[in-house]
Amino acid sequence: MSVSETTPSIDHYSNLFQTFETGLNGGSDHAIHDVRRAALEALRREGFPTRRDEAWRHTNPAPISSGLFGPVDAPRPDDGTLSTWTVAGLTEGARLVFINGKFDESASRLPDTPHGVRIRRLSQAIANGDAAVASFLGRIASSEEGGLAALNTAFIDDGALIAVESGIDYTTPVEIIYLTTPGEQATLVTPRTLVVAAQGSRLQLVETFVSLGEGEHLTAPVTEISLGDEARVEHTRIQNDTHQGHHASLLFVNEAQDSNFTSHSLGLGGGFVRNDVTTVLAGERIESTLNGLFLSRGEEHVDNYTSIEHAAPGCESHELYKGVLADKSHGVFRGKIHVHQIAQQTDAYQSNQNLLLGDDAEIMSKPQLEIYADDVKCSHGSTTGELDEQAIFYLRARGIGEAAARRVLTRAFADELVERISHDAIRAHVEALVTQRLDQLLDSGE
Repeated sequence: MSVSETTPSIDHYSNLFQTFETGLNGGSDHAIHDVRRAALEALRREGFPTRRDEAWRHTNPAPISSGLFGPVDAPRPDDGTLSTWTVAGLTEGARLVFINGKFDESASRLPDTPHGVRIRRLSQAIANGDAAVASFLGRIASSEEGGLAALNTAFIDDGALIAVESGIDYTTPVEIIYLTTPGEQATLVTPRTLVVAAQGSRLQLVETFVSLGEGEHLTAPVTEISLGDEARVEHTRIQNDTHQGHHASLLFVNEAQDSNFTSHSLGLGGGFVRNDVTTVLAGERIESTLNGLFLSRGEEHVDNYTSIEHAAPGCESHELYKGVLADKSHGVFRGKIHVHQIAQQTDAYQSNQNLLLGDDAEIMSKPQLEIYADDVKCSHGSTTGELDEQAIFYLRARGIGEAAARRVLTRAFADELVERISHDAIRAHVEALVTQRLDQLLDSGE
């Protein structure tokens, strides 16, 4: 990786860091600031990714690596706009809302929680010396290689901490909403979420990332999730950006033995979208599931890059990503299952299925297996095609118009993933968003 290619932007963020450091008002003496400084040094040393990096071969990172983005204060959206992105059926659980990285108390809800459950702003957790911050923040998501993880870590300020202690079954979903409202200058937002589910605990959460209004911006979130032995976490992630939006997220998950992690990822579009997911199965008898659905139109570019590290024996992983692309949109799916030599008796499955709604839509799909153990059961596959004309004919022969038939079939394609969400209210919320987005895709192709 050549730093010289991105020197102007690296210098820009170095200067921003000095301003950020000055504004911490004594916070620079906190131990977490050493983590920030180390991340900045990694960014200076390694720079941003380029097309020469294997992981970015099919996506040009120039729009985010060469841009000069910075923090911007922006007005709060009205309550009607906010309500579109809140889960209507969640009326009692915690809801943390951040606008351009700043906590919005009026839109948030922080009810009392049972003993052993901590849901709070990350800035408060850092200031109070929360044990979860000291043990996990910046340790699951490595910033040593520079790039976007280093950028986010260098500017850690606020975000969400969810920590559930051993044996606690916290069934009320936690809702975290990060809104980006661009200003006149190119806007940078670096949200940070830390989730720690201790031994035998259970947790469900929803993270939503939305950009509103016009203006160029980069939202670069990092989410770290740690599962202790026998912990269970279900994580739903919703992303929607404008056509001027650049969204580059990283999700890092570390799973201990007998744990169960399920991810549901819903991508509703954006000018430039890159989602990286890395999950490490670090103990025996783990079950890990990655579900993804991305819906694109216009000239949007969306890239999903996943890596599942089987680092212990006797584990299962299941991955299904689906894409629906219309107009001249372009998608990339690259998924890797890495089975280490120690990971005997691994059972891993990976599939990417794509539906193209127009002749100009494109998808590059590359599922990949890298296996160093000999007692495994692994498979992967990819399919890309258009709507089945025979199925359309079948529906039309029964009195359903062509446009309605296409909607029925496209919705059925997407519903397989939506129906996997276990919580009724979250599933209903996602269903509504998917229906609205599919209508946009199908209308643009007619």
